[in-house]
Amino acid sequence: ASLAPLLLVAFINTASRISASTPALCLLFQDVAAADGLDLAATAVAFGRLVAMRSLVELAATPALARWSDSSGRKLALCLCCTSCCLECVFLASSRSLLVFGLVHVAGGLLASHNAIEGSCIVDFCPNDQARAQAFEQLFVALGAAVVLGPALGGELSFAVSRTAPFIASAVLSFGSLLLACRMPEYLPKARRHANTGGGMLETLRAFRKLLRRDTCLSWYLCASSLSSAGISSFLSARTIWARHSFGWDGREIGRVVACYGVTLVAAQFLLLPLLLWCMQGREPLLAQFCLLVNCARFTAYACAPSASWVYAALLLGTAGNCSVPVLQEHALLSGGASTLNTASQVVGALIGSWLFAASLQGCVSQH
Repeated sequence: ASLAPLLLVAFINTASRISASTPALCLLFQDVAAADGLDLAATAVAFGRLVAMRSLVELAATPALARWSDSSGRKLALCLCCTSCCLECVFLASSRSLLVFGLVHVAGGLLASHNAIEGSCIVDFCPNDQARAQAFEQLFVALGAAVVLGPALGGELSFAVSRTAPFIASAVLSFGSLLLACRMPEYLPKARRHANTGGGMLETLRAFRKLLRRDTCLSWYLCASSLSSAGISSFLSARTIWARHSFGWDGREIGRVVACYGVTLVAAQFLLLPLLLWCMQGREPLLAQFCLLVNCARFTAYACAPSASWVYAALLLGTAGNCSVPVLQEHALLSGGASTLNTASQVVGALIGSWLFAASLQGCVSQH
């Protein structure tokens, strides 16, 4: 068996999902909302609520999907995720009311694993830490390429063809990834499928709480990570509407900016992270603090941006803020708990960001 089929499925499925979500999802939502008579402020609030509801569903469904794959196998779980993405895109492309649009998008979160299944496949397949590290690096390269290609494809199709074109293309790509997933080998042997299902969610939460009590530094790390996720989600919930309102950007221009952001993600992880770790003599807490400060400066620069070129400059200069510093102590338990807390923070952030942007449109607060 080889990880090549898994990496290909991860790339295609991620590219299809992102091409239908950034910026295509918000652009189509704006058109549907305008047809229903909503103004821009009301549209921003409604979209923020939609993003929050989707995150809330994913908060409950993603861990359950991962645990279910422990007993049913990774291949079946991946096939269901690909099928769900394909069907969601088909229904979104044909939606003509906000109610149907919202129900379809929220329901799609039930089988949105966000590459958790692929990560589990790597853990199942690789026998030691070194092999896993190399495999995760390959997965990150595949996902990084998808993060760059997806927004550019979705934005271009939305501008050059139609608002629904990105969803049709995404449905085709998802169907292709489904066919590949069906031919993919099973990375979790049947003999091990029930090995990780005995504890359940409550036992995991108890172990996570015990871990935080044992090391208070991890508690501070998780608080910082959660607040950062809330802040980023606040911006992302209004990003597309803000860009169209402030700079008159169309789908193509927004897609290019988001694709540029994808390039900075890859550059930060493979080029800047080793350099910064060397400069800071391996002090990861200091690097984490530096990354958070860079992100703070980047979003402040966005708020003051007088032109589109300023946005690009802030994006490129803030590349270091995208560095991901792994925590090696109790990595599996901590990463799972951090992911849960960050998703919960994204729910709050989406609501706050959309409300603040709507208030700025109505003149309640400064537009910047």
